[in-house]
Amino acid sequence: MTYGSRDRLDLRGSVDFNLAQDLDMRLAGVSKRQDGYVKNYDFGCLNPPGPAVNPADGGVMPIKAAGGDCMLGRYGDTDFEAARAQLRYHPDGPLEINLAADCTHQNQSAPAAVLIAADNPAPGAVRGSSFNIPYDDRFICGDFCSYATGRAPADPDNGIPFGSTTDPHSRYEGYGVSGQVDLDLSDTVSLTSITAYRHYDTDFSNDDDLSPLPVSSSSSTWGSISSARSFASTDRWPTRPCITRWAATTAARRPCSPRCWTAAGPACNSPAWATWFRPIPRLCSAMSWNLTDRLTLNGGAQIHRRRQGLYIFPAQSGRLESALPGWPSKTSVF
Repeated sequence: MTYGSRDRLDLRGSVDFNLAQDLDMRLAGVSKRQDGYVKNYDFGCLNPPGPAVNPADGGVMPIKAAGGDCMLGRYGDTDFEAARAQLRYHPDGPLEINLAADCTHQNQSAPAAVLIAADNPAPGAVRGSSFNIPYDDRFICGDFCSYATGRAPADPDNGIPFGSTTDPHSRYEGYGVSGQVDLDLSDTVSLTSITAYRHYDTDFSNDDDLSPLPVSSSSSTWGSISSARSFASTDRWPTRPCITRWAATTAARRPCSPRCWTAAGPACNSPAWATWFRPIPRLCSAMSWNLTDRLTLNGGAQIHRRRQGLYIFPAQSGRLESALPGWPSKTSVF
C-alpha cells in the first residue's frame, strides 16, 4: 500500500493457493487513485460578465453562480483498477496447462495541461455566444490552473448546426482470457498451443484550446475485439547440435475507431474515420545450429499476411453513429 499527496492511495496484492492435487491458483489485483494537480475553474464565475475582461454582451457566461465555489474539477488524476486470475494444472508427466483471465477499469479526467500562450486579438474568430471576446492571454490561468470547459455551442450562421459539451476524460474498459498447453511427446519433440481473446472499449475527449471559448475540441471512441491462436512445435535432438522450431499463428483484430476533429464534438461536422483488421495468418520456422562452443548459426523464415481497411466518412449533419451502418464513402485497403 502507498499513500501520498493529493489523496494518493495505491493498493497492490496477490495470493497463491492450492485448489486440489496438481491444481494451483493465483489471484492478483491493483488499485491506484490520486486527485489531479491542475485545477479547472469556471472563467465566467471568477469574472462575471460586465467588465472589459469579460464583456456582458458576447462574453463568457458562467457555468456556476458567481460568488460561490468556481472550481469545476481537476485534470491529471488517476483512477485505475485491475484484477487477474491464473490457474495452473501441472501433474507429474508431460502435460502442463496454464489459464489466465484479467479485467481492467480506468476512468480519469483528461491529462493535465495548461495554456501558456494565446494571442489572437480579433473577436469573432470563435463561434457560439462568445462572439465579442478574443482568444488571448486573459485565459492564461497559471502554472496549475485551467479555464477549459469542453463546451462547443452551435452556430448555425457559420455552418455549425449542432452543439455539444464534452467532459474532458479518458476511459477504458477491457478484459481478456488466454490459455497455454505444453505437451512433451518425447525427449526430442514438444508441442505448445496458445489461445487468447481480448475485448476493450475506450473513449476520450479534450478541450484542445484550454479555454472557455469553443475554438477547438476533439473526441474519440475505440472498440476492439482481438483473438489469437498459436500452435508451435520444438524438436530437440540431444545427439545432434541442432534445434528446430515451427509455429502457426492466426490472429484477428476488429476495432471500430471513429474520431471527430471538430469543436462540435460528436456532431461530426468534419470528416471522421474508422479502421478494421481482417484475420492475420502466419507461419514461421526457425533453426539454431551450434557450429562450435562459441558460434551458433540462426536462421528462419516467415509467411505473414495482413489486411487492413480505413473508412473515411464525410462531414455529417448528425452524430457519427448515424454514419456507421452505411459504412464508407471512401475506403483504403493495405
